[in-house]
Amino acid sequence: MAILSGCGLYKDIKGQIEKTTPKITRKSAPSTKIKTVRTDFQWNGAMKDAEHPAPQDFLNNQTIARVKNNEKIQITVKKKVKLGVMESAYLSDMMLTMIPESGVDVTEISLKELESGVWQFQMPSKSGKYMYILKEFYGVGVDIGYYVTYYFGLEVTYHF
Repeated sequence: MAILSGCGLYKDIKGQIEKTTPKITRKSAPSTKIKTVRTDFQWNGAMKDAEHPAPQDFLNNQTIARVKNNEKIQITVKKKVKLGVMESAYLSDMMLTMIPESGVDVTEISLKELESGVWQFQMPSKSGKYMYILKEFYGVGVDIGYYVTYYFGLEVTYHF
């Protein structure tokens, strides 16, 4: 099945979405991927929404990575994504939110851009399980664009 759009032919929306899947790794072990779960997206009007899970539900049912509290986590995303045949969308915004297992104190986490397409953030100092929500926004002008949301979980332990 193909979807004809004003900016080109889309053979596979799922394939287009995969292009924006972030690669999340520990700085100390860059070849080790931290698993992300895509939950919702909007692509030129095609929308899929998923209910945001409670932190306890997410953290109890997902594989989460264990990290030390002095570790740095790196997020690598593409800043430019090809749309259809003719156009490209550019990353216009990225937002990271952290929610502890308790579900209270939702915190926006600042991302430090290390180089083009690579961001880094610091772990919380307090040990525990945390759910992170990463939202990426891509766009070309006003009418063409796409957002996608990912979840991943971390269990933070003290560094000794």
